[in-house]
Amino acid sequence: MDKKERFLSLLNKIEPRVKLYGTFRSKIVRVFIVREKSLPIILAILMKKVLGMDFKKKIKTFWGRDIYVYLADADAASLYFFNTLPIAEIRTIKFLIKNFKDDDIFYDIGANYGFYTLLAQEFITKGEIHAFEPNPKIFKLLRENSRLDIYKNIFLNEMALSDKAGETEFFDREIAGHSGSSSLIKHQHFSKCKVIKVRTTTLDDYISNRKPPTIMKIDVEGGESLVLKGGLELLKKYSPMIIMEFFPDDLHREAVNILFSSGYRAFKIDNDGNLSIMNEQDLLRENVPHEQNYVFKRIEKE
Repeated sequence: MDKKERFLSLLNKIEPRVKLYGTFRSKIVRVFIVREKSLPIILAILMKKVLGMDFKKKIKTFWGRDIYVYLADADAASLYFFNTLPIAEIRTIKFLIKNFKDDDIFYDIGANYGFYTLLAQEFITKGEIHAFEPNPKIFKLLRENSRLDIYKNIFLNEMALSDKAGETEFFDREIAGHSGSSSLIKHQHFSKCKVIKVRTTTLDDYISNRKPPTIMKIDVEGGESLVLKGGLELLKKYSPMIIMEFFPDDLHREAVNILFSSGYRAFKIDNDGNLSIMNEQDLLRENVPHEQNYVFKRIEKE
């Protein structure tokens, strides 16, 4: 069994429990499912709400790598309970395990604690990994998790990618226990967030003195079109493969239309991490209940 097969086997073993947990929206039911590990998280959430204190916790990824997260962060709960990301990400994880090459240049845009960055480190040994995370508090753990003392081919960027370089407002949801939903866009459901200033750059500016990506994972909670607008030359000249969320709203439709107009096609990821091509209109009409990852590849017209 080679390394990729071993990783897929480990993931398949924990997938049923992750799926069961994700099936239920009730917090009570979820606590029951993971009752043996729930108490520390409950206490951490109480401490954060009452005293404003955060506790970081060293846990393991499903392949055994150390990763630090904040216990009160609901977006880290799946990592804490199951050593992997939520069920909606499992297909993407399988796809990347199968498709990472040792010489890839991987851009992890919206890296959060760095799960995908750490996964890439396992397979990209001759290429490079570039991670972008504008939240200063989360970035500290990303830096710690990335083990720069061991992995020399990683470049960490405490900034957001957007359609222009400079500084902008960032709506930080970590204060509400949802670091993964922070965004450059203030969504209507953001009842609680902290507005901070973060640095921005564009993809086209960034690659002016760095290697362009062969694969990009974009998870920026509605800011995808800003990222793509800042990388139109990159898309045209280098055509990286892109993994990006889609949800049937105006923001995500704008982002996928930028890709379609740049010659990209959309692919659905199946349960085994394999791809099937989609018609453009079928994607735009997709009636998915939450954000779902798709793969986009540029296909030259014959």
